[in-house]
Amino acid sequence: MLKRMMVIAAVLSIVVWMPMPTTSSIAAKAYAEGVHLEMTVRNVGTALNITATKNVDGRWKQATVQFVSFVGYETDLYGTVLLGEDPDGLEVSRDLGWGGLEGQITVTSRWMKDAHVVEFHLALPALESAYTQDPATGYFKRNASIEGYILRDGQMWMDFSGPTAPNVVESAYNFSDQWPGY
Repeated sequence: MLKRMMVIAAVLSIVVWMPMPTTSSIAAKAYAEGVHLEMTVRNVGTALNITATKNVDGRWKQATVQFVSFVGYETDLYGTVLLGEDPDGLEVSRDLGWGGLEGQITVTSRWMKDAHVVEFHLALPALESAYTQDPATGYFKRNASIEGYILRDGQMWMDFSGPTAPNVVESAYNFSDQWPGY
């Protein structure tokens, strides 16, 4: 009987001293990050507006792309769709110094109601060292330049690799709801 009591006591002492997982180690904090870019050709009526957002909650990830293009001051292609293949095709560095969008979406033509595949190969390096916080959304933002290109149905559509033409206005930023902490 004494041996049983000693074994039970030994087992209980081991169980009591085993580290218990904490809530923070079980569930990671949810967050959102993304990139936004705009391009307008003045006096022509051509414009592009893209906001890509990745929401992460533990192991669950989902990236959506809100996409609108204008031709002749009228909406041409539009849609808010999931980024294909892999939500990690959208990445933003912790300090908001770099953002990237690699992947493809399918959007609808307003005129013909047909589908078009839009493929992104974009990098958005920061233009400045400081970030701001948008009081309306709470997002931390850091202005960026646009590098790379966009294909439409497999053909070059927008090329951001060269100098910007005088009649073209481009703006972009990386964003996150997490403090950049640098």
